[in-house]
Amino acid sequence: MSAGQTIERTDWSLDRRAFWAITVAGSSLAVIMLDATGVNLAFPLIEEAFPDTSRATLAWMPTGYSMALAALMMLAGRLADSIGRRRIFRIGMVVFGVSSLLSAVVAHPLAIIALRFVTGSGGALVMATGLALALPEFPAHRRSMAVGIFGSIGALAVALGPPLAATAVELLGWRGVFLIAPGLALPVALLAPRAVQEYARDPADDGHRVGLIDWLGAALGTIGIGALILALLETSRSGWTDPRALAAFAVALTALPTFVRRCTTQAEPLLDLDLFKSRHFAVGNIFQAWTQLPLYAWMFSTPIFLVNVWGWSVWAAGLALGLPMLLSFSAIPAGRYVERVGHRRILAAGAVCGLASSVWLLAMMGDDPDRWWVWIPEILIWGLSTGLAGTMGSSASLHGITEERLGQANAAHMTIRRLGQAFGPVLVVVALGGDRATADNLSSFQTLWWVLVVLWSLAIVAALAYPD
Repeated sequence: MSAGQTIERTDWSLDRRAFWAITVAGSSLAVIMLDATGVNLAFPLIEEAFPDTSRATLAWMPTGYSMALAALMMLAGRLADSIGRRRIFRIGMVVFGVSSLLSAVVAHPLAIIALRFVTGSGGALVMATGLALALPEFPAHRRSMAVGIFGSIGALAVALGPPLAATAVELLGWRGVFLIAPGLALPVALLAPRAVQEYARDPADDGHRVGLIDWLGAALGTIGIGALILALLETSRSGWTDPRALAAFAVALTALPTFVRRCTTQAEPLLDLDLFKSRHFAVGNIFQAWTQLPLYAWMFSTPIFLVNVWGWSVWAAGLALGLPMLLSFSAIPAGRYVERVGHRRILAAGAVCGLASSVWLLAMMGDDPDRWWVWIPEILIWGLSTGLAGTMGSSASLHGITEERLGQANAAHMTIRRLGQAFGPVLVVVALGGDRATADNLSSFQTLWWVLVVLWSLAIVAALAYPD
C-alpha cells in the first residue's frame, strides 16, 4: 500500500513540474502570438498613419519580424544546445519585451521596421527553446498532449490578441499594439528559473560546441531568406522584371543552395539534414509548410478585408478575428486522441477544414457585409483548422525525436512554421498588389483565396502521406 502511495506521489511530482514547464513555454508562445496578431489587426491604421509609404514597405513590419524569427531560429537552437536553453530563453524574452516597447515610441516607419527585426530576433531565441525546455519533462507517450496544451495556450493568445489589440488601438492609437507584449514578456523571463530546468550538457563539451557553430551558414540562410522575401515584395510593387527584384532573386538562388550544401559538409551544421531521414519529421514539416502559409495569409488579409471592403471598425474586426481562435482549443482533445489513433487522421481533418474555409470564402464572400450567414460559418471552419492542422502538426513533426536532438529539431521545425508566418503577408501583398488602393478590390481577394485552395489541397496530400 505504501509502495503504491509512493508511486502516486512520484507521478504527481512529475506532473506538477511538467505542467509548470509547459505553462511557461506556452506563455512565451502567447507573448509572441499576441504581438503578431496585434500588428496584423492594426495594419490598416498603420497604413493611414504613413500615407507616403508604400504598402510593400510597410509590410516589412510584420514580415521583418517573422523573417527574423525564421532566419535565426536554427542558430538560436544551436546556441541553446551549446550554452543552455533556459539562458537563451530568458535573454530572448528580455530582448523581445524591450524592443517591442521601443517600437511604440519611435516616429519613423523605417525605425519601427528595424526594431521589428530586433523583436523577431528575441522571438527566435524564445521559440527555439520554449517547447524544447518543456517536452523533456513529459514521458514520450504524453508529449502529443503536451504539444496540444502548448499550442492551445498560444491559440488563446491569438484569440485574445485581436480584442486586446483593438482595445489598445481605441485607447492609445495604433502604437498601443506594441505595448501589449512588454508587460507579459518580462514576468515570463523572471518566472523561467523557477519553472523550467536548464538543459543538462556534458561537461566535457562545455564551451566547445559554441566554437563549432556555423556562423557563415547562419549568414547565408538569413541572407537567402531575406532576399527571397525582398524579391517577392518588389515584384508586387514594380513587377517581375524590376532590376531590384531580379537582383534579390539572384541572391536568394545563390545563398540558399549554398547554405544547404554547407549543411552537408560541416561537422556541426546549423541544420542537421539527418533529421529529415525520419519520415515523421520530413512529412510532418512538409505538412506544416503547406498549412502555415495559408493560415498566416488568412490572418493578415482578413483585417484588411473587413476594414477596407466591408467597412467594419478595427474594434469590430478585432472581436470577429478573436472568435475563431477559441476553436483552436480543439488541439487539447485532439492531442489525447492522437495517442490512440495516430496523427494522420487529425492532420487530414485539419487540412480539409482549411480547404473548406477557403472554398467558402470563394463561394460566399461578397462586397456586402453578411455577419451571420457568411462570416460565422467561415470562422467556425477556419478555427478548427488552426487547432487540428496548425497545432497538431508540431506534434507530428517532433514525434520520435530523441531528447538530445530535441533542441535542434524543434528549432528546425519552428523555422518552417515561422517561414509560413513570414511569407503569409508577402503572399497577400503579391495577390492584392503593392498599391494599397487595390485592397478595396474583391477580385484581388478572390485571387488570394484561390491560392489558399491550392495550398490546403497540397496539405491534404501531405497529411495522407504521414506514416502512422
